[in-house]
Amino acid sequence: MLESYRKAAVKSAMSTSSASNAFPFWEQAISRLTNGRLSGRVIFDLGDHLREIFANSSQGNTRVGENTNSSVSAGGAAWESLVCWYLNLCLIGSRVVVIKSKKDLLPRFITDAIAVKYNNFKSNTEADLIYIAFPRIIDWPEKGEAEHYSAYFDRILSNSFSMKDIAVGVIQTKTNWNDNAQIPMLWDMVYSAKGFGRNVTVGSKGRSIESFASFTYSFVTVPSQKDVDKSFKVTSASVNRVRNISGGNYWGLPTKDGVADSLNEFIGRNLGEYVPESDLIGWLDKQSTLLKTEYSYFGLHKNFQSYLVSSDVME
Repeated sequence: MLESYRKAAVKSAMSTSSASNAFPFWEQAISRLTNGRLSGRVIFDLGDHLREIFANSSQGNTRVGENTNSSVSAGGAAWESLVCWYLNLCLIGSRVVVIKSKKDLLPRFITDAIAVKYNNFKSNTEADLIYIAFPRIIDWPEKGEAEHYSAYFDRILSNSFSMKDIAVGVIQTKTNWNDNAQIPMLWDMVYSAKGFGRNVTVGSKGRSIESFASFTYSFVTVPSQKDVDKSFKVTSASVNRVRNISGGNYWGLPTKDGVADSLNEFIGRNLGEYVPESDLIGWLDKQSTLLKTEYSYFGLHKNFQSYLVSSDVME
């Protein structure tokens, strides 16, 4: 059931016009970076190159290095889809699924729990993506053909699992770091404080983030600035704004100490216990052999070969 859910999540993310138009260019970039070879190490290391991959499309070109106002919305939507695609690729076979915040995919009990209310005004959080980590053992009941996943999980809540059995995290994705760093900082403050007094509260309809096994808030950026070494330093205001958010701050580049982690560090920091084996790269080695069959919906089944060689590191 969870792999079926993951497939629906990836297809939904990649079906947007911005993502579907960009993916052929992303696929070419991935093929060049990997020499057409896929292994656990190669898949993991793609996280260091997501900015480069993203830039190989019109959506990416308008957001990386040019700082133009054109196609900003399309670029943001495409980056969100690429992050969703990559995280699910690294989580294949696990108990965690990353979804875009869409009504037919997101269970209502999660929507209720993460809602923020200002007095009687209900505000939607900056929840571009959400991960859901399910418990180890569930007797999954049948899902009706016409039933959305959101309704399905709401239906079996309490019968097959409870909110305290699952971990949830909000992932905010932005192409530009400087312009948006204050947004995740403020949302994480609200969630960490579980509201502010009686005027600002977290949760609705009797549900809140305290009902989950754990809850995190994360920030993932391209970033779009051309010279990242000059733009982002340990002392930069944008860096310090997201330094302490609960789920961490990430970018589509190799880890830079004190500034940002590569997105490939996200799972180890937040979801390591949900990977079937303690070695994520070793687990991905085994799963990579299925990218032409069970996981063909990731779009890496035509021009790639899988090698069970964990030393296949991209140059």
